[in-house]
Amino acid sequence: MKSVPTIFLSYSWSNKKQADIIDDFFSSLGITFRRDIRDIKYKSSIKDFMGKIGDSDYSVILVSDNYLNSINCMFEAVELMRDKDFKKRMLQLLIPDAKIFSSRYRATVISNWDEKFNDLKKQSKNIPLETAQTLAEELKKIKNIAMNIGEFMEVLVEENSPTFEQIENNNFKDLIQFINIEDKELASELIEINDERDKETRLLKLHEFARLNKDYSRVYFSLAKEQKNPHNQIYYYDYAIKIDSKYVEAYCNRGNSKADLEDLNDAIIDYGKALEIDEGHVISLVNRGIAKGDLGDITGALADFSEAISIDRTYANAFVSRAILREVSLGDFQGAIEDFSMSMDLELGNTIFLYRTAMLKIKVGDKKGAIDDMTRIFPLSFKLCFEIADLKKEIGDKEGAKYYRKKGKELKRTYG
Repeated sequence: MKSVPTIFLSYSWSNKKQADIIDDFFSSLGITFRRDIRDIKYKSSIKDFMGKIGDSDYSVILVSDNYLNSINCMFEAVELMRDKDFKKRMLQLLIPDAKIFSSRYRATVISNWDEKFNDLKKQSKNIPLETAQTLAEELKKIKNIAMNIGEFMEVLVEENSPTFEQIENNNFKDLIQFINIEDKELASELIEINDERDKETRLLKLHEFARLNKDYSRVYFSLAKEQKNPHNQIYYYDYAIKIDSKYVEAYCNRGNSKADLEDLNDAIIDYGKALEIDEGHVISLVNRGIAKGDLGDITGALADFSEAISIDRTYANAFVSRAILREVSLGDFQGAIEDFSMSMDLELGNTIFLYRTAMLKIKVGDKKGAIDDMTRIFPLSFKLCFEIADLKKEIGDKEGAKYYRKKGKELKRTYG
């Protein structure tokens, strides 16, 4: 019997904030959700997705207006309905803009999908034969959604699906009840303690909770996360693992603590133990790859990062880690650019690597691409403006060079 159930979390990018909140709450119990952002563009087949769902014990879907109107989201949600036990394994949490209790709203959503199908069918008549097969597959998806979207929303209404806010305000107790974890009452109590804002009060409550529940592994996991000293963290993770020898997150986090102490070989062993229990634990794969890289095992590190990406192409840290390895250790600048770009596509709004990718693009001779990246950095500094101006001049864009040099001078006068 698995000590921690596998839970798949599906959501559209617009609801990443809510997904993060759920993740943060349950991480205090050492429960990690498999996350999948269904409406970003990456190469993942429905077979891969359904494989993940099939391997998961439960699925939690954040249903928003964007979700209901996304082809990828809704195609896979409809596919899930084919499982005769889907109501027992799937919990839908409503986002306010999904007004599914309004018959007018449901009718609008259904009408939108009918229009999408009819419009694409009309356009397909003039499509070249070489692209007809791809379009036929898309039409099939949309038709399937159009035929089933009404039933899907009816299920949401019949089940009286709770809103995300209702679940959050109740400290996710309803979600805990839905998930088949042992000692649900203890889990609920522990989450409430972890939600205590005052650290001193929180620690006192955790220690008292541990005194009363000495054989409850999750409390030691929570106590470990409260510690700043890696030695103290390891002390509590040891307790958690002694009670539950299959506690994947405890092995992974103990590995992190050992890595902080630069005990990389032992850290790699702990990541390996986590992966023996759950071979799809991408966090352990990436962290093991980082440790291997620090020890000079570049081949092993690259293999771990690539394996993590093959398992979960939505995990941005895997792309970042492989990008750094490719740039620094392998001199594969083009590969690094692709991985950095993918990480930023996954973490929309994250521009931390834009300057780095710009410098890499200059190395591979793509000055226009470098300029494009640099102009997306916010806020622009006067030094960055001067760099853009120089690049503009090099590619023959005199007006662009003049504009950014003028802008750089203005920023320098204003901010120094």
